[in-house]
Amino acid sequence: MLYCRSGYESVLIASANDRHVTVDKSVLKQLSITKTQVASSVSEALRPFQHHCGPDLVLIDDILEDSSGLELLRRMRQEGAEAYVPCVMVSLQNSRDSVLHAIAAGCSGYVLRPYSIATIEKHLDAALASARLPQSVQRSFENARKMLEQGNYAEAISEYAELVSEDDLAKQSFNDGTRQLLVGNFGAAIEAFNKALALNRQYAEAHKGLAEVYKASGDMAGYQRHLQAAADIYAQQDNHQQVKELFVEILRLNPDAPNPYNTLGVRLRKSGDFENALSAYFQAEELSPDDENLCYNIARAFLGLDDRRNALAYLERALMLNPDFTHAEALYCRLKR
Repeated sequence: MLYCRSGYESVLIASANDRHVTVDKSVLKQLSITKTQVASSVSEALRPFQHHCGPDLVLIDDILEDSSGLELLRRMRQEGAEAYVPCVMVSLQNSRDSVLHAIAAGCSGYVLRPYSIATIEKHLDAALASARLPQSVQRSFENARKMLEQGNYAEAISEYAELVSEDDLAKQSFNDGTRQLLVGNFGAAIEAFNKALALNRQYAEAHKGLAEVYKASGDMAGYQRHLQAAADIYAQQDNHQQVKELFVEILRLNPDAPNPYNTLGVRLRKSGDFENALSAYFQAEELSPDDENLCYNIARAFLGLDDRRNALAYLERALMLNPDFTHAEALYCRLKR
């Protein structure tokens, strides 16, 4: 008998297909997961989370009585803290579009029916590993909280500060997810996106912890500063979800897009999201380093952030690549006045 190494205690099977439910329950039992619930509709599947007694994992089938599995997945990701529960799609649909739609909606894994026990175990392990914080990080949070309770503010600040010391790793993981999507490594993309979510959660919780420490020590300026930092991370996480959905849409509609990062950057820039636009443009630059149009787009994004120096630098580069680039020349002349 195989044993699921990830340690799930309870699993919700969301499906309107009795045969699929029977198969899934049998396989989970072989993985020593015996505590299972079954929901045949979106509303029924969401009910446990509304009472704060949700499962450790949700297996989502293609069809539910009142909607699709994808709709349940989208709703799950709108449930606040419950959005961190791993949700694995177990589907009959093996088309590229189906997988991309599931990734855009925020799945933690995508398994095709019929599946082997080894396959489902691998996906369940990967889903939990990418959704949960490492044990070392969990211990750091526990230590920091204990220090706060004991009034050891300096030690608590040091512990929490260590947890936010590398807050660019979430962005790196997210960018890795888009690169994996671009080359069709869907499993790796899912893991990278989920790692980015988990890291962002770590940083936000650490900033909230720092806020508590500063409040307890009477430093209200520090309290407000770290509350704002946590809020900024949550806002950025929402932005990442929107960026991911846009990127998936671009790849789905045009798999042969010459540089989908540039297309993504244009859409983000036009929506006023200049920082994420620049992130997309810089990834586009790795694919097309000598594209004068891309340099022009980067300049416009920098201009949106009131960064004239970098805007001029990229306009100069665009004109070096193409001296007859009239739009770049006109914008360059206007900024040099």
